Amino acid sequence: MCDKKLGTRQAGYLTRRLVTALWHYRISAGDCGSEDADRSILTCAVRDGCCAACYGRLPNGAFAPSGFPAGLIAAQSIGERGTQLSMQSFHTGQKAFSILDVMDILDGRKGPTLFGRIEDAPLFIEQMRQSTAYRSLRDCHFQILWQVIHGSPDRSLRSAIDSLGLFARISFEKQARHLFLGALTREHGMIDHRLRACSSIGFSLTNSQGYRDNHESTTRNIVRG
Repeated sequence: MCDKKLGTRQAGYLTRRLVTALWHYRISAGDCGSEDADRSILTCAVRDGCCAACYGRLPNGAFAPSGFPAGLIAAQSIGERGTQLSMQSFHTGQKAFSILDVMDILDGRKGPTLFGRIEDAPLFIEQMRQSTAYRSLRDCHFQILWQVIHGSPDRSLRSAIDSLGLFARISFEKQARHLFLGALTREHGMIDHRLRACSSIGFSLTNSQGYRDNHESTTRNIVRG
Protein backbone atom coordinates (compact mmCIF):
# COMPACT_ATOMS: atom_id res chain seq x y z
CA MET A 1 0.00 0.00 0.00
CA CYS A 2 2.87 2.37 0.81
CA ASP A 3 4.43 1.66 -2.61
CA LYS A 4 1.11 2.40 -4.29
CA LYS A 5 0.70 5.73 -2.49
CA LEU A 6 4.31 6.68 -3.20
CA GLY A 7 3.93 5.89 -6.91
CA THR A 8 0.76 7.97 -7.17
CA ARG A 9 2.44 10.87 -5.38
CA GLN A 10 5.45 10.69 -7.70
CA ALA A 11 3.15 10.68 -10.73
CA GLY A 12 1.35 13.75 -9.40
CA TYR A 13 4.66 15.51 -8.84
CA LEU A 14 5.72 14.69 -12.40
CA THR A 15 2.45 16.07 -13.78
CA ARG A 16 2.87 19.35 -11.88
CA ARG A 17 6.38 19.75 -13.26
CA LEU A 18 5.24 18.99 -16.81
CA VAL A 19 2.40 21.51 -16.58
CA THR A 20 4.74 24.19 -15.23
CA ALA A 21 7.24 23.59 -18.05
CA LEU A 22 4.77 23.28 -20.94
CA TRP A 23 1.77 25.49 -20.09
CA HIS A 24 2.99 28.38 -22.28
CA TYR A 25 3.39 26.27 -25.45
CA ARG A 26 0.56 27.00 -27.91
CA ILE A 27 -0.51 26.73 -31.52
CA SER A 28 0.53 30.12 -32.89
CA ALA A 29 -0.15 29.85 -36.63
CA GLY A 30 -2.29 28.00 -39.13
CA ASP A 31 0.43 26.78 -41.48
CA CYS A 32 4.12 27.63 -41.34
CA GLY A 33 4.57 26.69 -45.00
CA SER A 34 7.17 24.04 -44.30
CA GLU A 35 8.03 21.94 -47.35
CA ASP A 36 9.38 19.06 -45.30
CA ALA A 37 7.89 15.80 -46.54
CA ASP A 38 7.51 14.47 -43.00
CA ARG A 39 5.94 17.43 -41.22
CA SER A 40 5.96 17.44 -37.46
CA ILE A 41 6.45 19.76 -34.52
CA LEU A 42 10.19 19.15 -34.77
CA THR A 43 10.33 20.40 -38.37
CA CYS A 44 7.89 23.31 -37.91
CA ALA A 45 9.21 26.69 -39.04
CA VAL A 46 7.31 28.57 -36.32
CA ARG A 47 9.64 29.62 -33.50
CA ASP A 48 7.13 30.43 -30.78
CA GLY A 49 5.12 27.22 -30.36
CA CYS A 50 4.13 25.48 -33.59
CA CYS A 51 1.61 25.71 -36.40
CA ALA A 52 -1.62 23.74 -36.64
CA ALA A 53 -0.54 21.93 -39.80
CA CYS A 54 2.63 20.54 -38.19
CA TYR A 55 0.81 19.72 -34.95
CA GLY A 56 -1.61 17.51 -36.87
CA ARG A 57 -5.33 17.07 -36.77
CA LEU A 58 -7.28 16.78 -33.55
CA PRO A 59 -9.20 13.58 -32.75
CA ASN A 60 -12.31 15.11 -34.35
CA GLY A 61 -10.43 15.60 -37.62
CA ALA A 62 -10.18 19.39 -37.40
CA PHE A 63 -7.02 21.47 -37.16
CA ALA A 64 -6.29 23.13 -33.84
CA PRO A 65 -7.20 26.83 -33.70
CA SER A 66 -4.65 29.54 -32.99
CA GLY A 67 -3.98 29.75 -29.27
CA PHE A 68 -4.78 26.08 -28.69
CA PRO A 69 -2.97 25.02 -25.45
CA ALA A 70 -0.94 22.22 -26.98
CA GLY A 71 1.59 22.27 -24.14
CA LEU A 72 -1.04 21.80 -21.44
CA ILE A 73 -2.61 18.94 -23.41
CA ALA A 74 0.79 17.28 -23.74
CA ALA A 75 1.56 17.72 -20.04
CA GLN A 76 -1.80 16.29 -19.02
CA SER A 77 -1.53 13.36 -21.44
CA ILE A 78 1.98 12.38 -20.38
CA GLY A 79 1.27 12.97 -16.70
CA GLU A 80 -1.94 10.95 -16.73
CA ARG A 81 -0.12 7.99 -18.21
CA GLY A 82 2.54 8.41 -15.55
CA THR A 83 -0.18 7.60 -13.03
CA GLN A 84 -1.08 4.51 -15.08
CA LEU A 85 2.60 3.54 -15.12
CA SER A 86 2.86 3.78 -11.34
CA MET A 87 -0.29 1.66 -10.95
CA GLN A 88 1.01 -0.96 -13.39
CA SER A 89 4.25 -1.25 -11.45
CA PHE A 90 2.29 -1.72 -8.23
CA HIS A 91 -0.12 -4.38 -9.55
CA THR A 92 2.31 -6.38 -11.69
CA GLY A 93 5.53 -5.88 -9.74
CA GLN A 94 7.16 -4.86 -13.02
CA LYS A 95 10.28 -2.83 -12.29
CA ALA A 96 11.81 -2.73 -15.78
CA PHE A 97 10.51 0.81 -16.40
CA SER A 98 9.02 2.93 -13.64
CA ILE A 99 7.92 6.50 -12.99
CA LEU A 100 11.37 7.11 -11.53
CA ASP A 101 12.93 6.10 -14.85
CA VAL A 102 10.72 8.66 -16.60
CA MET A 103 11.91 11.42 -14.27
CA ASP A 104 15.53 10.31 -14.69
CA ILE A 105 15.20 10.54 -18.48
CA LEU A 106 13.60 14.00 -18.35
CA ASP A 107 16.21 15.34 -15.92
CA GLY A 108 19.15 13.82 -17.78
CA ARG A 109 20.12 11.38 -15.06
CA LYS A 110 19.74 8.23 -17.15
CA GLY A 111 22.76 7.90 -19.42
CA PRO A 112 23.63 10.33 -22.22
CA THR A 113 21.20 13.18 -22.78
CA LEU A 114 18.44 12.55 -25.31
CA PHE A 115 17.81 16.24 -25.87
CA GLY A 116 21.00 17.41 -27.57
CA ARG A 117 20.23 16.95 -31.27
CA ILE A 118 17.04 16.68 -33.27
CA GLU A 119 18.16 13.18 -34.25
CA ASP A 120 17.79 12.23 -30.57
CA ALA A 121 14.04 12.92 -30.52
CA PRO A 122 12.96 9.53 -31.97
CA LEU A 123 15.22 7.77 -29.45
CA PHE A 124 13.62 9.76 -26.63
CA ILE A 125 10.15 8.71 -27.79
CA GLU A 126 11.33 5.10 -28.08
CA GLN A 127 12.69 5.24 -24.52
CA MET A 128 9.40 6.58 -23.19
CA ARG A 129 7.44 3.91 -25.00
CA GLN A 130 9.22 1.13 -23.16
CA SER A 131 6.11 1.21 -21.00
CA THR A 132 2.73 0.15 -22.36
CA ALA A 133 1.27 3.21 -20.58
CA TYR A 134 2.89 5.46 -23.21
CA ARG A 135 2.62 3.36 -26.36
CA SER A 136 -0.71 4.77 -27.54
CA LEU A 137 0.24 8.40 -26.90
CA ARG A 138 0.50 10.64 -29.97
CA ASP A 139 3.98 11.63 -31.12
CA CYS A 140 3.11 15.33 -30.97
CA HIS A 141 2.89 15.27 -27.16
CA PHE A 142 6.36 13.76 -26.83
CA GLN A 143 7.71 16.14 -29.48
CA ILE A 144 6.47 19.21 -27.59
CA LEU A 145 8.12 17.97 -24.41
CA TRP A 146 11.35 17.18 -26.27
CA GLN A 147 11.40 20.59 -27.95
CA VAL A 148 10.88 22.51 -24.71
CA ILE A 149 13.59 20.55 -22.89
CA HIS A 150 15.92 20.84 -25.89
CA GLY A 151 15.55 24.63 -25.79
CA SER A 152 16.42 24.91 -22.09
CA PRO A 153 19.96 25.87 -20.96
CA ASP A 154 20.86 22.50 -19.41
CA ARG A 155 18.49 20.43 -21.54
CA SER A 156 16.53 18.93 -18.69
CA LEU A 157 13.01 19.29 -17.38
CA ARG A 158 14.31 21.07 -14.29
CA SER A 159 16.21 23.53 -16.48
CA ALA A 160 13.11 24.12 -18.63
CA ILE A 161 11.12 25.04 -15.52
CA ASP A 162 13.86 27.25 -14.05
CA SER A 163 14.41 29.06 -17.35
CA LEU A 164 10.82 30.33 -17.35
CA GLY A 165 11.75 32.77 -14.62
CA LEU A 166 9.91 33.75 -11.47
CA PHE A 167 7.29 35.93 -13.17
CA ALA A 168 6.36 33.21 -15.65
CA ARG A 169 5.94 30.69 -12.84
CA ILE A 170 3.80 33.15 -10.86
CA SER A 171 1.72 33.78 -13.98
CA PHE A 172 1.18 30.05 -14.36
CA GLU A 173 0.05 29.72 -10.75
CA LYS A 174 -2.42 32.58 -11.22
CA GLN A 175 -3.81 30.97 -14.35
CA ALA A 176 -4.18 27.67 -12.52
CA ARG A 177 -6.09 29.45 -9.75
CA HIS A 178 -8.44 31.11 -12.24
CA LEU A 179 -9.02 27.82 -14.07
CA PHE A 180 -9.90 26.24 -10.75
CA LEU A 181 -12.23 29.11 -9.89
CA GLY A 182 -13.88 28.94 -13.29
CA ALA A 183 -14.53 25.23 -12.98
CA LEU A 184 -16.11 25.70 -9.56
CA THR A 185 -18.19 28.66 -10.75
CA ARG A 186 -19.62 26.69 -13.65
CA GLU A 187 -20.40 23.79 -11.36
CA HIS A 188 -21.80 25.62 -8.33
CA GLY A 189 -22.42 29.23 -9.36
CA MET A 190 -21.90 30.83 -5.91
CA ILE A 191 -18.85 31.83 -3.88
CA ASP A 192 -20.20 30.09 -0.75
CA HIS A 193 -20.40 26.84 -2.65
CA ARG A 194 -16.88 27.35 -3.92
CA LEU A 195 -15.64 27.78 -0.37
CA ARG A 196 -17.36 24.58 0.72
CA ALA A 197 -15.89 22.78 -2.27
CA CYS A 198 -12.41 23.98 -1.35
CA SER A 199 -12.84 22.81 2.21
CA SER A 200 -14.27 19.45 1.26
CA ILE A 201 -11.49 18.44 -1.10
CA GLY A 202 -8.66 20.04 0.91
CA PHE A 203 -7.43 21.90 -2.15
CA SER A 204 -3.76 22.89 -2.04
CA LEU A 205 -1.33 24.54 -4.37
CA THR A 206 2.17 23.10 -4.69
CA ASN A 207 4.90 25.01 -6.50
CA SER A 208 8.02 23.58 -8.13
CA GLN A 209 10.00 23.77 -4.88
CA GLY A 210 7.44 21.60 -3.11
CA TYR A 211 6.06 24.18 -0.67
CA ARG A 212 2.37 23.69 0.10
CA ASP A 213 -0.29 26.10 1.27
CA ASN A 214 -3.03 24.49 3.30
CA HIS A 215 -6.56 24.72 1.97
CA GLU A 216 -7.68 27.41 4.44
CA SER A 217 -4.98 29.78 3.17
CA THR A 218 -5.74 28.88 -0.43
CA THR A 219 -9.43 29.58 0.10
CA ARG A 220 -8.65 33.05 1.45
CA ASN A 221 -6.43 33.77 -1.54
CA ILE A 222 -9.14 32.61 -3.96
CA VAL A 223 -11.69 34.94 -2.40
CA ARG A 224 -9.27 37.87 -2.68
CA GLY A 225 -8.26 36.98 -6.27
